[in-house]
Amino acid sequence: MLPSLREAEGLRFERGTDKCHETVCHGRNRFGPIFVSDILCQRVSRMRCFWHWDWHLDGI
Repeated sequence: MLPSLREAEGLRFERGTDKCHETVCHGRNRFGPIFVSDILCQRVSRMRCFWHWDWHLDGI
């Protein structure tokens, strides 16, 4: 399970990086869509490798 934004703030403080949860939220809102689009492009490119696979109904 992923930590909440406030828990992430505590983890970063323990590691010596002092950031508030608003900063973490801003970074997620700014860079999240970039990561999502990259992941989706990777999935689509993997699916295109199997373009020759096709579903066929059995004849009755």
